[in-house]
Amino acid sequence: MRHDTKDASPFFPTPDALNLFIPLVQSLMDHGTRVSRDLALCYARKCSIVKSNPTARDMLIDLGLRLGGFLSDSGWFSDAEKVLLSCRDLCQSTDATPRYWKKTLGCCHKLLHVQTASCNYKGAEITYQLAIDILDKLQKASETTNFAGLFAEFSALHFSRSDYNEAYKWSTEALRHVDTELPTKVTVDVLRHGAKACVVKRDFKKAGLLARQAVNLSKDAFNSEHTKYADALVDYGFYLLNFDSVQQSVLAYETALDIRREIFGKINLHVAIAHEDLAYALYVHEYSSGRFLKAREHAEKAIEIMSRLLPENHLMLASVKRVKALILEEIALDTVHNNTSKLFNYMQFCYFKRVNTNQTGPPGCVPATQSNPNPPCDSVTPRLFRQYLLPAWMADLLRNAEDLHLSALKLATATFGEKNVQTAKHFGNLGRLYQSMKRFQVTMFIHL
Repeated sequence: MRHDTKDASPFFPTPDALNLFIPLVQSLMDHGTRVSRDLALCYARKCSIVKSNPTARDMLIDLGLRLGGFLSDSGWFSDAEKVLLSCRDLCQSTDATPRYWKKTLGCCHKLLHVQTASCNYKGAEITYQLAIDILDKLQKASETTNFAGLFAEFSALHFSRSDYNEAYKWSTEALRHVDTELPTKVTVDVLRHGAKACVVKRDFKKAGLLARQAVNLSKDAFNSEHTKYADALVDYGFYLLNFDSVQQSVLAYETALDIRREIFGKINLHVAIAHEDLAYALYVHEYSSGRFLKAREHAEKAIEIMSRLLPENHLMLASVKRVKALILEEIALDTVHNNTSKLFNYMQFCYFKRVNTNQTGPPGCVPATQSNPNPPCDSVTPRLFRQYLLPAWMADLLRNAEDLHLSALKLATATFGEKNVQTAKHFGNLGRLYQSMKRFQVTMFIHL
């Protein structure tokens, strides 16, 4: 394996230096300087004026590949896509030769990664078809090169669209092309995408082998504080979660989140995704104990970050809203089965902490206000809690869960249509929620 240094330049870091460079730029972004947007706009302007100059055009293509890759690695997907689309158009304005076909494929590789990561599946399908067409041209021209990384991105796209047979096919093809000349970063991506494809095909022996190889290789080639190591840990956590090693999965996700927060700061999509992954793992881990507060905190943090960085109708929000809805439903249902003292303590923590001047509460309770968010509630007995507060509190949680499920379902249906595994998952979760709410006719309608 080797490090990929051919994309290095005075302006962009090598993979080894990426951890040092990203926090510097992220700090500027956190203080309101739109570095990524300005770079993307500047690059697009440059592309519009160099098409008639072959030398400048080739240099700009190489710059676009580096810039787009850096923005993608940094979690600024929207601006990375703009750069790579401009780069793709510039590649396609060149001569129809194998040299430029390969450059276009290199752009497709990075562009497909960005579009899949940001759930832009319409754009990803266009990029995918373009890549397939160029591969066919290269094959007819008897031109060969190593496209393991591109095939891994094909697998990732199909995986995210729940087309698991195609995901497995392309991950297998990517693994066949792994050799010692492949950049280590690409090899790690091939291994971890292969692991995920094997998980959904229930080939856990092969999945575990590939996931552990990705973790070990990324740690040895970079270090235990590198973004690529965090990526490998996320997919290793996915394997462990599906292999019923839930506690180990939580540890992997926690480590990945710590690494990403250290590199990207608190307001970044890579960090938001790590919060969501950890929230779901904690939800599964604490299913028997009923201690869902930590899972809820991570889900809400993920929603907070994504809401700041994405449009309100973005599909990435559908996934994390679904996770939070599952957590809220379990909190509501599990509370019923707890003993009275636990219910009473939980009420004091979750119910009267609300700042709501219109909430009167039962006799003896002072309404919460902005200046006094934790009013005395000495006269509330466990009996009053069961009779007065618990039903209203449970109903409120379940209504919040319903709103989240409906919002997520709407986004999933708009993207995937009704006949898709992802959409079916949302329908199933919503149906189970209505069953918990004893709305059985609606439940029956949804499941049918």
